[in-house]
Amino acid sequence: MDNETGLYIAGMKSQSFVDEPGKTVAMIYLQGCNFNCGFCHNSALIPMFTRESKMTSVEQLLESLADNFLIDGVVFTGGEPTLQPGIVDFVKAVRAKIPFVGVDTNGSNPARLAAASPHLDRVAMDFKTSLDNYPRVVGKDVNVDKVRESIDLLCARSREFGRVEFRLTYAPPAITVDDVMAVADHLMQAGFSGNHGSRFVIQQYLGSDGVREANRKSYETVVVDKLRIIATNVKEFQIPVAIRCQELGYFVV
Repeated sequence: MDNETGLYIAGMKSQSFVDEPGKTVAMIYLQGCNFNCGFCHNSALIPMFTRESKMTSVEQLLESLADNFLIDGVVFTGGEPTLQPGIVDFVKAVRAKIPFVGVDTNGSNPARLAAASPHLDRVAMDFKTSLDNYPRVVGKDVNVDKVRESIDLLCARSREFGRVEFRLTYAPPAITVDDVMAVADHLMQAGFSGNHGSRFVIQQYLGSDGVREANRKSYETVVVDKLRIIATNVKEFQIPVAIRCQELGYFVV
């Protein structure tokens, strides 16, 4: 495995019980993101390179996972995994050894996402806000047409062969109820399906240590009862919806 197909891995969480419902997964955190969202909970991973950046080969990653007998699978997250050319090779190699592999993405690289998708058991794509408001919330110029392409790709996946989570972190005042409903409407129009356990997941914003200190208190942590009301209204768009929050974890509405 040469350096062109290695990955810059920032770290690994050996066991997560919350990222994939019903499974215990190892989380592989990749360095680098092309978005700059103020409420990002992994803000240290936004720079593509840091002093600690280290290229990791497939062989090195598989060796580090070999003794982790308690996991059901592996999830590549970030950062933005599809920025790194090696992600598809890594997905294929890990999937040959481990029965479940997922990827978290912002949807900005539909071509690489399309190449990885057939080899993934689950894809989770973060909506940052309604598409019209992306430049304001993301903090960088964004090719929203690429994001739309990824949405269409994943909606087709949800109908045809695989689990998809579309996620939206509800972080007022940056994200409004109107934004949530606009995302739900877009997914309905794109033909998002609940097949294979796919869901639109409304996530509770938490001012964790991973959020930049200057931004941490700029957003509201909304209680689960209000999230449930919003999710109930989303169901009017006839798409499958769930909530992920600190109080109750993940649950379908």
